[in-house]
Amino acid sequence: MSMKKDDLTSEVHWAVLSHLAHMACTGQDMALMSAGFDAKLIGQLKKQSFSEMRALSQTICGRQCAIDIDALRHALEVSEIPNEVIVFLQLGCSNKALSHFFFVNGKVSSHWRKMVKPKEAFRQRCVPPSQIHVLWKALEQLPINNVQRINQEQIVAVAQQCQLSIGAIWAEICDGSQH
Repeated sequence: MSMKKDDLTSEVHWAVLSHLAHMACTGQDMALMSAGFDAKLIGQLKKQSFSEMRALSQTICGRQCAIDIDALRHALEVSEIPNEVIVFLQLGCSNKALSHFFFVNGKVSSHWRKMVKPKEAFRQRCVPPSQIHVLWKALEQLPINNVQRINQEQIVAVAQQCQLSIGAIWAEICDGSQH
């Protein structure tokens, strides 16, 4: 049996409404109030029958979906990505850098990069000529003998300090074009 997206969204609304009604009926009014529910809404949740709750979920879904199934699916997919990797991806990490720092193949890193988009300031593919000297100065200040041995924390710090993508920094390091 195939379920349409609207039907699934309605089911999710129904599950959430049912849980909220359960909370209201089991004396968790304060938790609901702290989330912004007033006494009138809590009373409405307490009075809903099973069939009324089902109809309400379909009505809500038909007017204005309170829950975005696509966003929920995306959040579930992103939850599978380790937090350290998310930081790297937000800082514009390339597949090569992901492979080096996290030992993942191109297929996995490509999938992760589709899930987490880099922040606007970290989308460079290469270091702009005006930033090369600043980057190498930051790299030379690290307590390492060989910049290719930079660790995860260090490259994140350099990326944030120089406002350059990890992918661009890693490409520059691999090219070894020190100035």
